[in-house]
Amino acid sequence: MRSDSPWDIARRLRLCRQPPGHFRHVGTCAVIDPGVNFFVRGLEELGAQPIASCDGHGSHHQFYVLFFATYELALLLRGVGFFNVEVERPNEFSLRLNYDPSNLSQTLRWAAEAWREKLGVSGIEQDPEFECAPCVRKKRVSKKL
Repeated sequence: MRSDSPWDIARRLRLCRQPPGHFRHVGTCAVIDPGVNFFVRGLEELGAQPIASCDGHGSHHQFYVLFFATYELALLLRGVGFFNVEVERPNEFSLRLNYDPSNLSQTLRWAAEAWREKLGVSGIEQDPEFECAPCVRKKRVSKKL
């Protein structure tokens, strides 16, 4: 029996992020698509700031994560492979993957393994520091019930 990959483990987490420009105002968080969890957390571990993402759900087959980072980090990510790393604006980059839906999950598992091996990221811890206040409050209330 195959053990879960880091991508599979991260996919089960419920990660909330705030849209850019909201500066941690209460009530502005959104649960991100589960397929990007590993890579969003990995970017954060590397010091980047993810700002938008999509795991390619629905009929448009485009997986992407937009993020702020240094040019050097963008080059490092490009060197790992699997994703196109594109410059969107100064210090704003994107990881993009156009894919065939039949093999997306396996490709993302391989990419997550490569990020762990080559970049040393875990991408799988549920860190309360990275959850917004409304989501943390909801968890506390549901645990009491």
